[in-house]
Amino acid sequence: MSKYFDASELKRLFNQGKTYTEIASALSLTKGVVAGRCRKFGLVRNPDRTGPRKINISAEEQAERVQDHRDRDLDMLADIKEGHTVRDTAKHWGVTPSHVNRLLKEARVA
Repeated sequence: MSKYFDASELKRLFNQGKTYTEIASALSLTKGVVAGRCRKFGLVRNPDRTGPRKINISAEEQAERVQDHRDRDLDMLADIKEGHTVRDTAKHWGVTPSHVNRLLKEARVA
């Protein structure tokens, strides 16, 4: 990978509609470098969408989500109490074993 590259070539390829991957391959750069250089030069595909999208949810929906997570966490603790292993519980609920261990630690403190 070369530290130096032709900025005009980057702009030309971008304006041709090439993807970051295609540009990276043509210029012997990584896709991340190409994306960063395009941002630096103000090359954006959709100027109306810069940065992450913000999701607006109501306070009620936020409270409902929090309650859903609490209920899920209590269900995980119930599984442990029934004799399931931390690993099996984590796998069943789609979380990491460290998440289950954190719940156990918090439950013992409370």
